[in-house]
Amino acid sequence: MEQLISKIEKCKTMPELDALRMECVITGKRGTETFQTIQKAFIKKKNQLKSIPLSERNW
Repeated sequence: MEQLISKIEKCKTMPELDALRMECVITGKRGTETFQTIQKAFIKKKNQLKSIPLSERNW
């Protein structure tokens, strides 16, 4: 789980983050607490990427 969270935090583009969706779901099936932790990290990173101005996005 820690490896997945570090992968999420290292993403610099939305497509990179989207590529991790299935891995998040598969890992999250291990338990509710695990899923909520991964989901929280994923949403946090997604919001960070969405805050990048459109003129600076290159993906």
